[in-house]
Amino acid sequence: MISLCIAVLRRPCTVLSPAGVRVRGDILDAELGWDELVGVRVEESPAGVRVVGVPGASSYLWRRVRGVVPLYGRPGEGSIFLYDFTYDRPGVVAEVMETLARLAPERRAEYLLGPAVALLRGDHETIRES
Repeated sequence: MISLCIAVLRRPCTVLSPAGVRVRGDILDAELGWDELVGVRVEESPAGVRVVGVPGASSYLWRRVRGVVPLYGRPGEGSIFLYDFTYDRPGVVAEVMETLARLAPERRAEYLLGPAVALLRGDHETIRES
């Protein structure tokens, strides 16, 4: 009997930048710009954060990782599911993303370097006092 096992060594990550959110997942990569984000919601089953863009968002891109047999289908149109934030505080991550979508593009980098980092680290009191 021959057994074939394929292991994929991809470390999932999520990048929040002034331009948008980019996700490197186990079987797909996706990205969406803040200007086309319409919703962020915390989901419990499966646990994670779902980022939703406007229908037909031009900044929404996704691609499957070659050599991996997908266990589930194509992601929802304009939707990205973030699994890798579930170990911490997904509600705070959703709050940061919603703020980034509301901010003017020229203010996003400043927010990411200061208040967003403090919120994600749990320094809520520091942010509210300043």
